[in-house]
Amino acid sequence: MKPTIEMLRPCIVDDRKGLFHGWYYVAEVVEPSIRVGGHMGGQLAATLGMVEFENGEIQLIRPTSIKFIGSRRLMQEYCFEEEK
Repeated sequence: MKPTIEMLRPCIVDDRKGLFHGWYYVAEVVEPSIRVGGHMGGQLAATLGMVEFENGEIQLIRPTSIKFIGSRRLMQEYCFEEEK
């Protein structure tokens, strides 16, 4: 499916306007350290948001640094059942 402007979500990152394109998953293998008490090795993984800024630059951003604009309107489109 071809992305359209309607599929992008406007957001703010550090007072900069951006368009959120989607989530990006990264993983990296870490070799065991040869030092005593060093890292035992394994995999480091993270989920990052791909954000395009007004100047065309794209950055991978930590999710906690992204503030979506228009969330209140978007939430009204979904039905949340009230608890009694």
